[in-house]
Parts: sequence; structure tokens; C-alpha cells
Amino acid sequence: MNLSGPRLPGLLVAPVRSLFLLTLGMLAMVALAALIAQVLPSLGVSLEPADEGAGLLVTEVRPGSPADGRLASGDVVVALVTGDGSRVDLAGYRPHLEPHGLPTFAALRGYLKRQGEVLQAVSGEEVTLVTTRGKIPLQPAASRSIESLSATFWMFHLFGGLALLVGGAVWLSRRERQDAGLLALSGLGFFLATWFNSIYLAREVAMPAGLFDLLLRGNHLALTLMIGAILLLFVHYPRAVNARWPTYLVVLSLAGHQLNENLQWLDWPLHSFYLPLIVLYGVALVLAYRQWRLSAGEPVDRASLKWVFLAILMTMGTCMVIYFVPPILGKEALLPQVAMVGFAVLMYLGLALGVIRYRLFQLEHWWFEIWFWFLAGAMLIVVDLGLVWLIQLEQAQALGLSVLIVGWLYFPIRELIGRRLMWRRQGDVVDLLPTVVEQMLDAPGRDEMEARWSSILGRAFMPLTTTFDRAFLDRTTLSSNGERLYVPGVFAGRWVLQYARKGQRLFSPRDVGEADSLRLVARQVCDVRFAREEGAVTERRRIVRDLHDDVGNRLLSLVRFSESPRQEQLARATLKALRESMAALDPAREVRLEPLLGDLKEQMRERYPERSDRLHWEIPSAQASSPLTPRQAINIRRILDEAIGNALEHANPRRIEIKCQVERDGVLVSITNDGVSEGAGDPADALRGRGLMNIETRAKEVGGHVNVLSSPPQYRVEVCLPVPTVGAG
Repeated sequence: MNLSGPRLPGLLVAPVRSLFLLTLGMLAMVALAALIAQVLPSLGVSLEPADEGAGLLVTEVRPGSPADGRLASGDVVVALVTGDGSRVDLAGYRPHLEPHGLPTFAALRGYLKRQGEVLQAVSGEEVTLVTTRGKIPLQPAASRSIESLSATFWMFHLFGGLALLVGGAVWLSRRERQDAGLLALSGLGFFLATWFNSIYLAREVAMPAGLFDLLLRGNHLALTLMIGAILLLFVHYPRAVNARWPTYLVVLSLAGHQLNENLQWLDWPLHSFYLPLIVLYGVALVLAYRQWRLSAGEPVDRASLKWVFLAILMTMGTCMVIYFVPPILGKEALLPQVAMVGFAVLMYLGLALGVIRYRLFQLEHWWFEIWFWFLAGAMLIVVDLGLVWLIQLEQAQALGLSVLIVGWLYFPIRELIGRRLMWRRQGDVVDLLPTVVEQMLDAPGRDEMEARWSSILGRAFMPLTTTFDRAFLDRTTLSSNGERLYVPGVFAGRWVLQYARKGQRLFSPRDVGEADSLRLVARQVCDVRFAREEGAVTERRRIVRDLHDDVGNRLLSLVRFSESPRQEQLARATLKALRESMAALDPAREVRLEPLLGDLKEQMRERYPERSDRLHWEIPSAQASSPLTPRQAINIRRILDEAIGNALEHANPRRIEIKCQVERDGVLVSITNDGVSEGAGDPADALRGRGLMNIETRAKEVGGHVNVLSSPPQYRVEVCLPVPTVGAG
């Protein structure tokens, strides 16, 4: 990112300082314009054409001026008489006519000639004003005060200065871009055009014909510079046209137009000044259409073009409709010239807003930081000078008070505007960090971690679309000038995010840094979790080894050296239970449901040989379910063991049905007995107490639940376990 400004001899000027230098130069030009406008002769009145062109109507008399006490508002001046008796008739004369409104070069030359005659009449030591109430002699002032300059004069410089500063700020931040340079040239042309225009519009009665002609030519050259830069901008932005002929066509057309303006060779049909501008506007439309065709299939370029169309073409087109077209049709403009210029400067303000929405000219939020610091310095200077001038404070006191005023007022407002301009605050990413930690720690597996990472990216950037592919990516990258953001997955692959803020903005380098920061936290949390789980696995393996080498060997010895079959049977049962417990500590081991139930069926036959015929089993096929984890297997075994044992030992049923049904969302295990034979206790006792509590605890441990159904003479325990099944969606 190149933030440097122009290079001066031996010095690299930063953008903020460059803006200050540009502003100082602009203010110097404004001061020069005010000086030129002040040196013209002055009567101290404001004039406008009287009804039916009978002369000039006095609308205002400035206090302390040569006309103060001699003329009054409402007087009509019909002629001027010089000291040598020469008379200049003012019938039909328009002192503030905009010369651009004249349709032919001959009419322009005639108006300039008349300007010179009127000026000569008011430039002597004394002039006699012939009014409707008599002759009034006056001594014109050789110059006018700065207070007499109209608000229009200062508004022209305000609008021109805004265009110059916006265009200059873009170029100072992106000096390597040709399109940024063209925007700066157009802003310079806009400023110079308003500069020349402000001077001849500030005339009170008339100005020298030669100076007037020079200012008009300067205005036309500046307008040509502005229009030419905008036309070339459409040649090079957003996609540079490979062919050179559009550039040559624009330059040659403007050069020919300017030669015709200055040498006044040929009058255009309808209007010699406004019609060529409308033709050039048509050229801009053609170039814009060409850019639209070149950007086919490039949504970022299309989005930028739409905004440029709105900012430039719509603004300039509206100015033509309200100010250029009516004079061509022989009518007055719909709005005053100052209003048209104010509307035209919206073009540059619109481009500045386009930087926020579409990152025009590849500018980021730091561009507004430059403006904020520049405005802070400018406000400090203005407030300081105002306190010294208006309140007449000491310089040191004024400076200290200025710092306080700017600090208390400007910086809070700056912070508020900054939050509004930027799509997200820096703190938003920090606010997401607890969510990242919580989501990654609670996820049951890698797939769920990756899915939650996608959700976190959605919350952070609100992309229009999010897709995943297996392409390798080690760090976040931008694509298509910010259209897409490629973010690495937590473990592998990448997530492709398209258009941030639900399509309202493009991604920026700031988003790249934030995505990398979030992924770093997510990855570190996953690493910590895996390290903790690996430590638990290592500890479980140590426990298994200890049980196998110590307790297992002791039980095996007890089996071999038992003194009675009963002791041997108990020792074998204990050894088997120990091996099941050790197997449950091995997460890599898999157990099938069918052999598990078959083994349990055999175990029950051995434990209850005289009552095994009461047990009726319904076991699913070996292919019906997916492998169980050791923890699921041992819990199913212990649940069935507990339920069958309770039924046989307490309920004394004639028939016990053990069903294991594989369903779409898991396994349903039910143990049903048909009541109690004579002399047995309440069968519900088998379903209460510690036995039922153990069943419920083991079911909850693997995510299941227990239902107890009592419908005499049948009593049933149902256990639902979320075991993955073959064919489950």
C-alpha cells in the first residue's frame, strides 16, 4: 500500500501534509481572485436590468460607498455621462449576464465591447448617472472592499475547492494509478473553471473587455481540462482499453473544440458554447457503454461502473437539463449558475462515498483517516485565527483554547462519523473471540468444528454466499478486487465467501487480517482441545495396562486355582467384566450389536439355567447397525443385565421379552415381563430404586433416555439410544 504523496526535492511528503500544501495553494489562488475582483472601479451599488430594458434598477446601496446618500433602492439608471460629455446608454444592458448564454461568437464580441464602453464611463474621476429622477454626479471608487464581494463569489470557490481537494486526495493516496491522476486533473479543471468564473461574475457594473475575454478563455480551457479528464477516465476506468484510438479521439476532439473557441472560426448550430458540451456528453455515454461491455462477467467492475454512472453521468446530465438545454431553446436557465455548480460538485462527493461502498480506485478506510486528520489540523488553524481576530486573545491563549475546542467537539464527532462510515468496528472481531472459543471447545468432532467455523465466518462478515472446497490454502486471500474472500478451513480446504454484508460491500485487506486472527484463535483452541483429549487417551491406556498387568493377572490366577466350581465361575465372571471395562476405555475399538446381544443371551443362560427358558430374544441381523463404541456397547450390556436381573429376581414373571429394534435415529431396547406368579411381590418394585437409577444414568451417559411403562399384567422398560445405523440419513 503506497500512502506517500508527491516527491519534493529531497523530501517525501505524506498525504496529510500534501493535503495541507494543496489547501494552502488553493487558498492563495482564492486570495488572488479576491484581489483581482477588488481592483475594479466601484459605485457601491447592486444593479439589475429594469423592466422592459429601460436601464438598470438599483437594488442595494452599500453604506459608505460613493452612491451612499445619492442613490436609493428603486432608482433606475438609464445612462452614464462621462466628464467629457460622452453618453453611454444603458437601455437593454445586462451587467451580470453570463457570456456563455450568448448563442454566437458575434454576440459575445458585441457584449465584451459594450462592457468596455461602460467600464470606461465609470473609470474617470467623476461620472454623472442619468436616472428617472434626474442627473446625479458621483466620484467612483478606484477599488471595492472585500466585504462587497457577493456570497456567490465565495460559493464558487467553496465548490471548486471541494472538487480540487477530493480529486487531489485520491491522487495523493494512489499516485501510481492513472485513473486517480485523471480524477485529480478533472478536479483541478473544475477548480480553475470556478476560479475564472468567480472573478468576472463579481463585477459590479463592468470590467475591462481584455480582462473579461482572458477570464472567459481561461474558463473554457479549464472546462476542457475537466471534461477531457472525465472522458479519459471512462477510457481507463475500471478497465483500461487496450486500443489507443479512444484516447486520441478524445484529445483531438477537445483540441479542435478549443481552437474553435479561441479563434472563433465556426458557430455551432443552435448554440456555439452549450451544444458542443452536449455532444461531448454523448461521447462520454459512448465510452461508458464501451466500459460496460468490457466489464461483462466482472461483477466488481459492473458495481463500480454503476456508482460512477450515478456520480458523474447522472449529475452532469442533470446540470445540462437545468442549465444548458434551456438557453439552446431560447429560454432562461431553470436555476442560477451557482446552483448548477453546486449540483455539479456532487459528482466528486459521490465518488468519495463510492470509496466507502465499492473501494473505488482501491482506496480503503485509511483514506478517510487522512481526511479526518487533515480536517482536525484545518479546524485548529481556523479556530485559532478566529479567536485572535474576533475576541482578540493573546496568541498563546488562543492556541490553547483552540486545542480544547477542537478536542472536545471535533474528535467525538469524528469518532461518531468513523463508526457510521465503516461497516464494522474493530471491536466487533474482539467480541467474537469468546464465541470462537466456546464453539470450538463444545464441538463433538472435526466435521462439526468445521461447520461451526463456517458459522463464525458468517457472523463476522455476513457474506452473500459461502461455499467450501478442498483446495489447499495457508492464509486468507482476496480475489477479484474484493469480490471474494478465501479463508482457510480449521483443518483443511478453504471457505469461499462472496460479497460482504449480504452483498452490500466488497471485502478489504482489513477483512483479511480479521479472518486470519479469528482462524488463529480457532486453530489454537482446537490444538489445546486435541492435546487435552490425547492426554486423556494416554491416561486411559495407562490405566488399562495397570488393570491388565495387575488385577487381570490376579483374577486369572484365581480362575486357575479355584477350589470349587462356584469360585471359578465367579472369578471368570469378574475377569470378563474387567475386560469389558478395559475395552470401554479404548475409543478405537468397535463392537457390533448382534454379537453383543448373542453373548449376553449366553451369559444369561449360564447365570439363570433353570429360568433361561423364560427369556425370549429378538436380535437384529449383523448388518442392521453400525459399529458401536466401547462405551455404548458396555452401557447397553449393563442396562440389559440390570433390567433382566431385576425382572427375574424380583418380579418372577412367566415370560420376559427382550427386543432390540434398529430404527432410523438409533436403537430401541425394550424388556417386557408378563407379571408375577402367585406369592411374588409387586412387579413395579423391579422398576424402582437403585436399579432404575443405574439404567437411567447409563442411558443418559450415551445420549439416550428411559421410559417405564406399567400396563398390568405387563411391565416394560424402554431404552432409546442414539446409535448410528446403516442407511440413516
